[in-house]
Amino acid sequence: MKALQQIIRRVAENPSRPWALATLVQTEGSTYRKLGARLVVDSDGGTTGVLSGGCLEEEIGRHGRDVIANAAPVLLSFDTKRLYGCDGQLKILVEPLPARLRVVGI
Repeated sequence: MKALQQIIRRVAENPSRPWALATLVQTEGSTYRKLGARLVVDSDGGTTGVLSGGCLEEEIGRHGRDVIANAAPVLLSFDTKRLYGCDGQLKILVEPLPARLRVVGI
């Protein structure tokens, strides 16, 4: 819950900045976070929140910049066993955060 509060605060404090919201939508095996965990990406690729314990946030930030630039969502798939020696698979939806939600701080 603390991460979600940090995300809301960061977006509410910077309502004119473009944002992308990354949500963990599917997991298999061992994963750091549970379904529904979120992370927000700013236009520079900076992130607030945690989806993988630090392994994937930088890559999610790069994809988030593209989502902001193109205004088109993407579904990312990661096999952490193959890439990082963990034993899990994740799917993360990264989508532009609509301006009307930013105004009210959601």
